[in-house]
Amino acid sequence: MKRFDTADKLIAIAMLIMVVAFIGFIGFIIIHILTAPEEPKVITEPAPAKYHILQEEMEQAREDIKYLHWEIQELKDALEEIDLLTFEATAYAPLDPRAVEGMCYSGDPTETYTGLPLDNQAIAVDPDVIPLGSWVWVKDFGWMQARDIGGNIKGHRIDLFMQDRDDALTWGRRDVQVLIPSRNPETTTNGLGI
Repeated sequence: MKRFDTADKLIAIAMLIMVVAFIGFIGFIIIHILTAPEEPKVITEPAPAKYHILQEEMEQAREDIKYLHWEIQELKDALEEIDLLTFEATAYAPLDPRAVEGMCYSGDPTETYTGLPLDNQAIAVDPDVIPLGSWVWVKDFGWMQARDIGGNIKGHRIDLFMQDRDDALTWGRRDVQVLIPSRNPETTTNGLGI
């Protein structure tokens, strides 16, 4: 099982650069807000009242900064909880009229094990490795949902849903890179809560 190759390292570096750039951007905005000159105002309030308002604004700015620190830590934690693994990927095309039971499906070809629909985001998995209903990112395919199982899909193997039997046969067996978020709520659209 291969952990990281050059492309994977580049993906991780790119994600880290995006996080740093986001943090820098938020910092720039905070500094700009805190140092931006206000338009001249006619002070009609006594000085102590104005001082009290400034204290409240500074306290709010401190709370905002604490929140940003918390958000940054959440992003760091999320990046640490993503595993990149190599899986052997086969393909199946249960909806193709030429599909052969046993090779492209078993049972009712229109239903997945989970009851979720068959579409280009469906994959069959070993539920001991990837929980059913969870989302994973498959390099060159995007976000896919574990909706089905297969008799030969054990361990680090996945079966990609395809519309056409010929495409499934042409695909054959290939190694693919898979990102598995450790916290993977079934209710999110892509496994990262986004």
